[in-house]
Amino acid sequence: MIAEAKKEGRLNVIALPPDWANYGEIIKTFSRKYGIPITSDNPDASSAQENQAVRSLKGDPRAPDVLDVNPGNAILGANEGLYAKHFTRNFKKVPRVMKDGRGFWVGDYWGIVSFGVNSAVVSNVPRTFKDLLKPEYRNKVALNGSPLSSGSAVAGVFAASLANGGSLNDIGPGIDFFAKLKDVGNFIPVQATPGTIASGQTPVTIDWDYLN
Repeated sequence: MIAEAKKEGRLNVIALPPDWANYGEIIKTFSRKYGIPITSDNPDASSAQENQAVRSLKGDPRAPDVLDVNPGNAILGANEGLYAKHFTRNFKKVPRVMKDGRGFWVGDYWGIVSFGVNSAVVSNVPRTFKDLLKPEYRNKVALNGSPLSSGSAVAGVFAASLANGGSLNDIGPGIDFFAKLKDVGNFIPVQATPGTIASGQTPVTIDWDYLN
């Protein structure tokens, strides 16, 4: 990849927000180490939009070289022939369930759903999903986007499901939990970001641990 990027004179990446999984620092370090300019396009793109960019920009110098898609879209993209094979240095060490054995994609990080809390606004840190229903968290709890379009938000609903008797095959209890969280006035339909957390607009967020 490095040799090809040097030949082309740049590396095109897509959907790599600088505040997500330390991508900002990784991009700067890579560019500085290898002397390769990096073009970062549409950092907030969804996984589906990333695959579409590969399709629509095929043969175009602007086509993305590196993507960060969720597992479902990674499988779709690989089976559709959107990706080139690339075996990372530690490919063999990555668990089988976190990679494509043919080399078309590999998981580069993982996380667990957690509660992020702005302690300047919230005195008592919630420890369980049940805690989030308490009156003290009125208008304070948010997800990182809508479950209809955000993988992080979907993970939050699944986590709530697991905490309330559901399973990875049954998200129903999670949906019911958020309906109740909304009914008691604790859930706010605002996408949590570093800015909204710092300002106190979304002082309690349900998100991946590497983002909270």
